[in-house]
Amino acid sequence: MIVGFWEQSGGNKNFVAVEAIKVTTQNWRNLFHPLTEADLKLLDATIRNKETHFAEVRKTAKEIKQCFAPTKIILNPKIDSKT
Repeated sequence: MIVGFWEQSGGNKNFVAVEAIKVTTQNWRNLFHPLTEADLKLLDATIRNKETHFAEVRKTAKEIKQCFAPTKIILNPKIDSKT
């Protein structure tokens, strides 16, 4: 997993570190419970859909995330117009 750390200064968010971390099964359950693998696969498939305009993908991903129960970690997928 790639994790970004940032600090907010007024209206600006500044990245202070980006790290790759290995997530064990126990850590995964602790961070993402009660999300399931199926929940994340649905979100991932939505984000990777190249057939749909990125604006619609953003909207759908936001709707999917709103259905997720709260977790300790917040998922913030990057969805842009790049292919």
